[in-house]
Amino acid sequence: MNIFFELHKDIPREGPGDNESTRKAYQMIEKFVDKPSILDIGCGPGMQTLVLAAITDGTIVATDITEGFLEVFIKESGR
Repeated sequence: MNIFFELHKDIPREGPGDNESTRKAYQMIEKFVDKPSILDIGCGPGMQTLVLAAITDGTIVATDITEGFLEVFIKESGR
């Protein structure tokens, strides 16, 4: 796992994608569900989770096995 963290160190999303991709994916379900229940498995530092929180009235549960990622997410979310 150390090599994984070394490769992803200092990448804001800790993976592929961007905010526009997150919004586009959400728009695909938005027409079917008013207040979705979203489970973000492997949320990393939560960049996509924060975007989803800004555009939905639904419920979001974000989870990750890496405590360091969750600490970044909590800091960024202001909680």
